[in-house]
Amino acid sequence: MGAFGGLILTNKGRNLQAKAQTGVELKYTRIALGDGDLGNQSIVDLNALISQKQSLGITKLKVQPGGKAVVGTVISNQGLTTGFYFRELGVFALDPNEGEILYCYGNCGATAEFIPAGGGPDVIEKTVDIITIIGNAQNVSAVLDSSLIWETPEGAQAKVNAHANNSVLHVTQADKDKWNALYSTPLANGVPAKLSIGGTASTGVANAAARADHKHEMPTATDVLNALKGVDGANSGLDADLLDGLHASDFFRSIRNPNSALNTTDWNAVVEPGLYYGSSMTNGAPVTSNSVYCIVTRWPSGNTYAMQLMVDFYEAAVWSRVLVNNTWRPWVPVSGRVSIRKYASNKDPIVNQYKVVDWKRRDNTLYMKTVFSNPDANGYFRTLTKTFYANDGTTLIQTETISFTYDEDGLILSEVPNY
Repeated sequence: MGAFGGLILTNKGRNLQAKAQTGVELKYTRIALGDGDLGNQSIVDLNALISQKQSLGITKLKVQPGGKAVVGTVISNQGLTTGFYFRELGVFALDPNEGEILYCYGNCGATAEFIPAGGGPDVIEKTVDIITIIGNAQNVSAVLDSSLIWETPEGAQAKVNAHANNSVLHVTQADKDKWNALYSTPLANGVPAKLSIGGTASTGVANAAARADHKHEMPTATDVLNALKGVDGANSGLDADLLDGLHASDFFRSIRNPNSALNTTDWNAVVEPGLYYGSSMTNGAPVTSNSVYCIVTRWPSGNTYAMQLMVDFYEAAVWSRVLVNNTWRPWVPVSGRVSIRKYASNKDPIVNQYKVVDWKRRDNTLYMKTVFSNPDANGYFRTLTKTFYANDGTTLIQTETISFTYDEDGLILSEVPNY
């Protein structure tokens, strides 16, 4: 990897770091790689990478003594269509006033390492730890991508040692010696010597006689049928539990109330397939009515992947969201009249465009904040950051970015989501 010589806090990073000293949460959101040349630009004035090529989830966060924190990620060329020189490295964080910002940045210049495109003979996969400055901040967190988190060598060795030293799971040599002694006692006049098993002494002759007299009657057909009826039920594999060869779980359930059927008032907990009618439940779509219908489907193998489709009859609107690896993505409108208000601010005088838009629900809580940044030489913004919030309007759910390119007249040539 190139010689970065440490990362430098940007102006916005310093401002957020100062806020963190007063108790404001310092929350890292992602790490990005790029191939931009720094040239004569000042690092402290940067708001984004000069030429971003990869946006990576955070896999590690560890607060250390001395006002520092280690933030880690995994670099891979899997899925990379075009190789690039890994010259830029940036850590992003969430500012409660600005939205997502570039917290610190480094550029290794001519020492950049080339990362080839995926699918070829060279497979790149490495972990990177970045030491960042947090000062006396007490509330430090990160948006962790659980799909990328690996076990460390130290953690793996600790688990191996614990398993190897577990005398309950493993047969000890003393156990083996005891059992071998019981079954290898020499014969005395054709009769095994007395053995003490479980504290009770008995002779081999008595044991042999007991085994010879030990008999069972064969069950009748009625006995077998009654036994099968006793164990028939869900997952028994018997026809009595099936309809036309299909299990009950293969059918869509009729309308149910999650509060009574699943003992929950939180839509996040509703992953069992079916049609539901809920009223005044939490974590629903930003709809007008308190009472909604919701269709739920899920991946057959478990509850880690699912989809919800919610209908607001008051506004004739339909919203949807998906559960991916136990994490719910934000609600997005599908059709109908959506009751979301938009409030623009921070107008840019060059392109006569507002850079920040707050998207609010009917109750005035924040649903999403969009921020344009990273202007090109003509002032046209090349990056749009979308930050989604939970129903309380403050809890961050997800951050997405979209990259733009323009022609000489300022018309958009491409719009590419980075997720």
